[in-house]
Amino acid sequence: VFVGNSLPIRNWDLAADRAKCLRVHASRGANGIDGQLATAIGGATEGYTHWALLGDLTTIYDMSSMLLAGKGLDFKLVVVNNGGGQIFSNLFKNPAFQNPQDLNFQDLSRSMGWEYILGSEGLDHKGFGKGRGRQLIEILPEKSETEAIQKKYGALCAL
Repeated sequence: VFVGNSLPIRNWDLAADRAKCLRVHASRGANGIDGQLATAIGGATEGYTHWALLGDLTTIYDMSSMLLAGKGLDFKLVVVNNGGGQIFSNLFKNPAFQNPQDLNFQDLSRSMGWEYILGSEGLDHKGFGKGRGRQLIEILPEKSETEAIQKKYGALCAL
C-alpha cells in the first residue's frame, strides 16, 4: 500500500488497522503532491497487488505517470475525489486556495488504458478492488463527510 500526500497520510495514521500485515509506504514530496503517483508505480512489481491511496489534486498533478504502469501490473489507484485540496479549507477562507476541480476521472482512466471503478459501484457489483490489472477506483465523499472528519480530528489533520 502506498499512501501519498499530506492529508491521506494523516488520515491513514488515524484510521488504519494496524493489526493487518501490510507493507505501507508513504511520501509527502517537497510540496506534498509532486511525483506521488510516479513513486507509487515505480515501487510496484509484477506478481504482487499494489494499492495507492491518493487525493484528487495529487492524482491530477501527476496523472501522466499512469502511462508508466505496464499492462501486466496489478495496481489499484484509489482516488479520494472531494473536489480539490480540502486540507486547505481550514486555513483559507477563499475557496480558490483549495484549487477546486471537476475532472472526470472515468475519462482520465480510460484515456490511460486503465479500468475505471466508481467506489460505490465497485462495492456493489465488482467487489472492491477485485480482478487484476490497472484500476482507478474513485471515491466520492460528500462534502459533509470531509468536514466531519476535519472537525473530529481537528489539529491532527491540520498542516
